[in-house]
Order: sequence, then C-alpha cells, then structure tokens
Amino acid sequence: MANLWHRPQTGMLRSRLMVTLLVGALICVVAAAALAAVASKSTLIGKLEGPDVITDPAKFPKKFSEAPQLAEMVKAGKLPPVADRIGQDPLVIKPLHEIGKYGGTWRGGFTGPADFWNGYRCCSGPDHLLFWDYTGDRVTPNIAKAYEMQDGGKTLVLHLRRGMNWSDGKPFTADDFVFWFEDIYRNKDLVPTPSAAMAINGKQGEVQKVDTYTVKLKFAEPYFMLPDVLAGSTDLAGRPGEGRSGWVGMRPRTTSSSSIRSIPRRRSSTRRSKTRSSTAGSGCSSTRATGRSTRSCRSSRRGKL
Repeated sequence: MANLWHRPQTGMLRSRLMVTLLVGALICVVAAAALAAVASKSTLIGKLEGPDVITDPAKFPKKFSEAPQLAEMVKAGKLPPVADRIGQDPLVIKPLHEIGKYGGTWRGGFTGPADFWNGYRCCSGPDHLLFWDYTGDRVTPNIAKAYEMQDGGKTLVLHLRRGMNWSDGKPFTADDFVFWFEDIYRNKDLVPTPSAAMAINGKQGEVQKVDTYTVKLKFAEPYFMLPDVLAGSTDLAGRPGEGRSGWVGMRPRTTSSSSIRSIPRRRSSTRRSKTRSSTAGSGCSSTRATGRSTRSCRSSRRGKL
C-alpha cells in the first residue's frame, strides 16, 4: 500500500519540475526577445555625433593653418612653419561640422568648489597614449598613432608618432618607455608595490623596444583589456601614481639611475618638472585646414611633450 502511494507522489513531483523548467525557459526566451528589441532601437534622444580621429595619411590635409598669434611669430622668425612643428605623423581630427574660429569667449559652468572634475575635463587631457572616441565605446589613437594586439592577446604593440619632441627638443621615442620601465617602475625605492594595471592574473608584464618609434608590452597571459587600460583614467595611463606607476613618469634619459633613486617619494615642484610627462592633451596646439583640424604636441614647459 505504501509503495502504491509513493509512486503517484513521485510522478507528481516530476510533473511539477517539468512545468517549472518549461515556464523558466519560456521566460528566458521572452526576456531575450525583449532585450533584442530594445537593443535594435536607440534609447538616445537625437543622434549621437562627434569628431573622428583620422588614421589614413591619404586623408590628411595638404596644408595647415594656425592661430593668428602663432602666424605672426612665424612671420617674425620666432617660430618654425606649422608644417615643421607638427611632425610627420600629426594627430588629425575631423570635426563634427566645421573648423571653429579663433578667438571669442569660452564659458563654462561649475556647481561649486567641489566640482573640480569640470575643470579637468576641459584642461587636463586627453593626454593618454590611447583614448576613446566620442561614443566612449571604441579605443582610438592619441599619443600613439596606432596599436595592435599580437600573440593571442599577450603582446600590445604601440606605434609612436614621428616628430613629437620634449620641451628641450629631444625626440619622444621608445627609449623613454624603456627608461620608465627599467629605471623608475622597476626601482623598488620608487615603486615598492608594482601596479595591478601592469599585470594580468598577478603576472607582471614588461616593456620592450622594437625600434625608435615602436614599443611592445608583453605579458605571460592574454591581456585584451590593455588598450582600454591605456585609454582610461588608470594608474598606468593617467596621472595617478605621480609618474612612478604610469607613463607620466616618462622623460628623456638625461639623469643617472643613482640620482633617480635619491628623488624623494613625495612630489615637489622641482621633481615634477623633471620627471613628469603630461602627454598630448595639455601639450598640443591646434592648427586648421579645410574640413579637418590638427594638433601639434610640443610644450614650452620642462618635462612636457
């Protein structure tokens, strides 16, 4: 009698389980269809637009313009022509609608004393090797003119722009990356704890020079997020770390390793002027040409590009 009672009970449980699974599967199908429908339609109000970085040299402008004040300095012999100042591989940006006009007043609003990010957004960058396009979804060239992943994601190759110089006239090359990696980043007195951004699964990467304008970042395991790291506000790509754990520590190799070790860890104005490098954003001046704009990256301040 007991066996006869248990069998219907077991069969009922199985039936309920099957019904539950079928209902769950149906809910998943409906949810997936709803998400696909939402994804196919933009939830933005209006059309998302923005400037584009031009990477094809064939589309570069054939001549360049500059601010009237700079043109006067060229005319007076105080500056080289703009074509000589921007190098062989300028960063060319195609504007959204047209080239702007020099002069005028730029107004910005602040919500209060704590709204310092508002100032950073307009005045502190982009000064990374790579950056984001106007959608914020795609990594684009910036200081580096191009990049590529190799070896199944274990190697990132950075191609630098020819003609970029430090403020003292020394060229910005792969040697500056090697200097940062060997004399600053690997210096335990300056960087006792390696950056997590320079590692994948706890395994630190290394920097290698390929040629004058080519650098390799090699890792033991695939690091497909590295371009995003170099484009974002990380201690490897941006300003945090005071130059010790990120590219802001690059500079011409004019100081011996022994003197580098003697630099105090706390930043001072003297040390920052010697070891810190802010890249393209604050070291660039705009030039103009029909339908496109360019930026040249030389600065008048020591330690800047």
